[in-house]
Formats: sequence, C-alpha cells, structure tokens
Amino acid sequence: MQHPRLYLGLMGFDASSEAAVRSWLENYGAELKKGDADEAEQQPVWQVVDFSEADALLIRGAGVAQGFASHLQFDRALQNAKEKAPLGAELDGIRLPFALSDIVHLQSLGIDVKTYPMFDLGSAASMSGTLQHFETILRPLCALFALAKELTDRREELDGSHTFHLEQNGRLDAIIDAPQRRVLMRPGTRPVDINADAWLRRPKSANFAPAHFMECSMDEVAWVYAMHCHQSELPKRYLIKPIHVRRNPRVRTSLLYPRHAALLDRLWLQPSTLEQLQRVLPSIAHLLERDLFGLYLTRSISTASQSDPASDGSSLPGTFDTTGKWLLQRVGQRMNTMAGELQSLF
Repeated sequence: MQHPRLYLGLMGFDASSEAAVRSWLENYGAELKKGDADEAEQQPVWQVVDFSEADALLIRGAGVAQGFASHLQFDRALQNAKEKAPLGAELDGIRLPFALSDIVHLQSLGIDVKTYPMFDLGSAASMSGTLQHFETILRPLCALFALAKELTDRREELDGSHTFHLEQNGRLDAIIDAPQRRVLMRPGTRPVDINADAWLRRPKSANFAPAHFMECSMDEVAWVYAMHCHQSELPKRYLIKPIHVRRNPRVRTSLLYPRHAALLDRLWLQPSTLEQLQRVLPSIAHLLERDLFGLYLTRSISTASQSDPASDGSSLPGTFDTTGKWLLQRVGQRMNTMAGELQSLF
C-alpha cells in the first residue's frame, strides 16, 4: 500500500529551530525504514512546506513576542529568517490540526493554552506522538489517497451505470457513485480499510449514504492524489509540448494553494511549455510538475489546442483508465474538506 506525502507548516520558527525539525523528520523517516517494511509502507511521509500549503502546523511558542487570549503575535525578527513567515495567528481560527510548544513562555504572555495540543521539539516521543495525532485527524485525506490508487487499479471493473459499495464484515466504508461522479466515505475509514474492502456492484440508485458520510467529487479525489503522491506521473508530452488550459480545476477552493493561481493565470494568458513556466515562475519551478499533474488528472489542461482536442489522445468523459481521465467533475457539496474542516469529524 502506497502512503501519501503530508505537509507540515511551521510558524514562529527561526532558522535553527526549523533546521532541527527538518533533521528530526529525516531521522524519523530513516528509523521507520529500518523497522518492519510493511509497517513503514503504511506510514505517511512528512515534508516541511510553507505554512499556507500545510496539512498540519507546528507553532513554536518561543517565537511569540506578545499575545492575549488565543491571539499570537510573532517576533518580527523572524521575518528576516523566513520571508513568508506569518506576523500573527488566531488559534481559535486555525482550521488545520496544530500543536504548540513552549507552554511556560506562552502562559507568561497571558495566553490560555490549556485546551491546545502541545509538542516538545527536544523530545522524540513528543514529536512522534504529535505526528500520530495529526495523522489521525488527517485519516480521511489518507483514505482518499488510497482510494485513488484503488480506483485506478480497478478501472476495468467500473462503469458509469452502476454504484459500488466498499464493504468489510457488514460495515459500509464508502460508496462510489459512478453515474453522478462522486464519492461518499464513512468518517474514520482508514487506508487499510480501503485496501481490504470488497467492492460490490450495486444499481445506480443505491447511492444514498448516512448523513455523516463525507462527500467529494472524483476530481477532488484526483487532486488529493496529485498533491500528495511521492512522484508525479505526468505524461512525457507535457514535459516538452505547449500546455493549454481548458478550464480551472473543479475542486473546492480549500484544496487550492496560492501558487496554483499564479500557474493558472500564466496558462490563461498564453499556452506555455514546462520550461517556459519554470522560467517565468521560478519560485515554484520545483513544484510545477506536481501541479500540472493535478491539472492533468482533472482534465483542466491539454497539449492540444482548443481547435484540435482529439490530438491530445484524451479518452471519452466517464471512462476509467490509468491516466486518471475518469476522475469526476462534479464538485461535492457536503464533504468536510481535507485540511481546514477535518477536525469536525473527530
């Protein structure tokens, strides 16, 4: 079972403490690989990213200069160490899973930290426990990642006139509503459940799920996979040919990062090759293949001009194949979003 890449944002960190987190994550990953191979394969891999693109946050209390109630104001000196570091944060307004450090310092500033998770960068047990806490909250994201792989592997079984129930020992974990191009999933479903579930073909009308099930479109399943896979599977033609934008990705805005706006603005302005994009968008050059992969899976881009769509080799809408062209275009209406709203499921 392939595991997703999860993204960790840092707030209030100076250069040395950020380096310590990166070093700890590297050692943590190396230790996992030394253990049971199967268990290691089931563990997400964490990567430090800009806080605006994170799945979870570590907030360093020592980097807070002042605050009150649940509001934090970070030391302005940290802005020199990291250009995009936030000036402040309202803890009660953060929708991502997060944890705080340096509780004594925060209490001395009059900040009430009793109800928030804490971490200690100097304690391996504390750091491991914090990541495990984050992974529990982000379990739906990991389950959707596993589902994307299963959908690709089972593409020959699927068709647009049936609904599919994923069940195990009488428990319904998910519904694949192929006719309406959506996924409904039971909160708490794990990636291992997705891999173990029996896929049962049902009539297309068997698409009702309990109200607490989360809902998303298949485009959103594809987007989650593209943003969290270890390596993009972008077809080679996108590496050399001009890329044309067909439409903006039909996913909820909470799944889009600020960098995607810059990429889409450029493609709407004019078709561009990957090399040209890397030249005009140098700050995100290393992420362009991943982002283009997401746009490709959601049928938002093509290497064919609008006047010649067939030359791109695209399959018909609704088919299921390894390229991800089957991924759905209907935006879900009720799903708790992967990052900002997942905590409401637990």
